[in-house]
Amino acid sequence: MGCLSFWRFVAAKKRYTPVYRNPHIPRTVLGGPSNKFRVDMQGSFYSAIRYAYSNFGNIDHAHAALLKNLENRFKDNTTAVLYFDGGPCEEKLETQKRRQEARVKTVEAADHHVNTFHQLVTSGKRIRKRHFANIHKHLSNAYRWNSTARDGLVLLLRSKGWSVVQRDTEADVGIARDTVEGDIVISGDSDLFVYESVSVLWRPQSKAGYLEYQKTGVLSALGLEFAGP
Repeated sequence: MGCLSFWRFVAAKKRYTPVYRNPHIPRTVLGGPSNKFRVDMQGSFYSAIRYAYSNFGNIDHAHAALLKNLENRFKDNTTAVLYFDGGPCEEKLETQKRRQEARVKTVEAADHHVNTFHQLVTSGKRIRKRHFANIHKHLSNAYRWNSTARDGLVLLLRSKGWSVVQRDTEADVGIARDTVEGDIVISGDSDLFVYESVSVLWRPQSKAGYLEYQKTGVLSALGLEFAGP
């Protein structure tokens, strides 16, 4: 998730202008031949994950859709290391509790809109676009990627030659540990900038491509500096 409205705040009043990067990533943007793109899967492609596993009736078809998405972005899969979240770390248990409480409320709201839809149908009243939109919105917000689907995708990716790291807790800890100078981190989670090892972050865009943020430039634009450990 990251800091609420961080990207919007950074962009406001042209504090910092990120560089647009093509969706088809060449190796040459890395610092050297041994460097990697370190990809926070849930933090980067959660919308694509939610769409695939919500709309494909067959889980294998959902796996295949995610695989194709990655293959389109990384023409050479040896340049990428994919990191998957495990369970929440102890420091974020309270955050997870709040998210679960919000998810319960969202499910209740979805049930309400489904019941309203059913009443309209049975009474012969007109169904409007907003009735569909209300149901879709709340069901989408309540979605949670289950471990069976996640583990199945991990197995498929490894069988296709992708390098995958499956964390016991959240992916950002592993990414911060493994990142070295010349690596590029891919994530929509601004929290990754708090780690000393992460100096370049690419934020995925909804349609395609990435926005590149350099930590030194962002901090300078905000009048801050990184203190280190």
